[in-house]
Amino acid sequence: MKGDSVGTIKLVIMFVVMQLTACGLNNDGDRADSVIETPWWKLVSPDLVIKDNKFYVRNCSFYKMKKGVNDQDPELVFSPPYRLATSCSGSELNHDGEFYIISMCRITFGAGGCGNEQYRSSDLENWQEYIGITWRNSEEYEAWRVLGSTSNKADAIKKVEQ
Repeated sequence: MKGDSVGTIKLVIMFVVMQLTACGLNNDGDRADSVIETPWWKLVSPDLVIKDNKFYVRNCSFYKMKKGVNDQDPELVFSPPYRLATSCSGSELNHDGEFYIISMCRITFGAGGCGNEQYRSSDLENWQEYIGITWRNSEEYEAWRVLGSTSNKADAIKKVEQ
């Protein structure tokens, strides 16, 4: 009985080693790591094109492909602040004529639902985060705070057009 168990274990180990070795090979028997992969930005359309500059959102991060540069990696322009135990399930990029606006859906593990976050910048350097709606003289405004600020007050507001 003991000899059968040892033989079975050896057979399983040999099978696992064969599988791991085979995983590194492509159909021609060559090493798979010698195959050149196509960069991700060449496989998708840009999310936004402004004056021949291509902009992409991937994994909730914002990238810019410099005008006339096709063989280099896109430049990381913005990555959202880290939030513990969350994952990004989707994002969207818009430009309203003044601001680049990134909207993203962040899901907290175990909680479900989507916590919508928005970030904006007019110069791709200084970023603000959306903190909600505020009212002034019975008019509705979007409230924005400088990213990283600990203040609970808005640094900028924008009237909501109905």
